[in-house]
Amino acid sequence: MLIFFANEYQKLPIVLQKHYCHNQFTNRNIICNGKMQIKFGNFFKIFLFFFHILKILIPKQGKSIATVVYLKSKINSSYLFLERNFFFKQKEIKFFSYMIPQENNKVIEVMNYNICWKFQYNFINDKITLTHCGYYLKIFNFFLLLPIEYLFGKISAEEKPISENKFFMKMKINHPIFGYIYCYQGIFTIQ
Repeated sequence: MLIFFANEYQKLPIVLQKHYCHNQFTNRNIICNGKMQIKFGNFFKIFLFFFHILKILIPKQGKSIATVVYLKSKINSSYLFLERNFFFKQKEIKFFSYMIPQENNKVIEVMNYNICWKFQYNFINDKITLTHCGYYLKIFNFFLLLPIEYLFGKISAEEKPISENKFFMKMKINHPIFGYIYCYQGIFTIQ
């Protein structure tokens, strides 16, 4: 069974089908190479040390950052594992997470220290959108809701096809008072 878009998979543009063709309990690896831009507002700078310690976001700004993302499904798991590698001039920064499929195109992304972001995938107007559904803390197999949107804002993301092998992606965090506080975006080629 597909991890994402089980009912709408055939409607996706070819590049997004390639990106989301992960089946549960199979060995499949997809590599996406791209260039990213990461920027954040002044409010986010207050939390830089916090995010650096937790390793749940990239706490460094830059343009044209070479980035490689490995998407892996495993024979013994229904999850999708992600390894993101950002190659800055001074050093490489890695960001690991895994995604747990839920009902109704909802997914929980589990990051370091079991901090989670729950979101819903939608395919509308030839693009995929990820809509914020809350922050959680994973405790064994239980997810505790963390009402911290007023502190960290809400995440949204989108992915749009460019060609049969390239897509554009953008993730941003908007705070209810301070507006945009964090954004990364880029163009990726699926290998």
